[in-house]
Amino acid sequence: QIESREDARGAILFCVVGGKMSEGINFSDRLGRCVIVAGLPYPNIYDQELNERLTYLDEKSCRLSHGGSGKREHMENICMKAVNQTIGRAIRHRNDYACIILADRRYCSESGPFRKLPQWIKEGDVTHCAKFGILYRNLVQFFRKKQG
Repeated sequence: QIESREDARGAILFCVVGGKMSEGINFSDRLGRCVIVAGLPYPNIYDQELNERLTYLDEKSCRLSHGGSGKREHMENICMKAVNQTIGRAIRHRNDYACIILADRRYCSESGPFRKLPQWIKEGDVTHCAKFGILYRNLVQFFRKKQG
């Protein structure tokens, strides 16, 4: 169980998506108010089991000839499942909140990984920021509104 002191001024915890700190540990309420995901956590392409699965998916998608790439779709699903689980470490219940920063321009595309985020995130206060100053201003506004 992780607990916070009332007089605590804050802390930063850096983790790797899919590592020990991103699995099974909850940072609800005051314990986690911001999650930053740098990049897209795609799985290891040299994993033998994954390669077998991808080969099977490619063969199956060729047979079905729907034109899509089963391989690409599967890799994206694994990636976004990890992102969603990471976000879930900080937002644990309906009244909990955290700022989610997806730090990779590939999240900005409506046809990219963004479409695989849960609906409640996509319907939230989503802003695409190309500059740090805009991001910082939005963070200040977000926390003022939440603590308000």
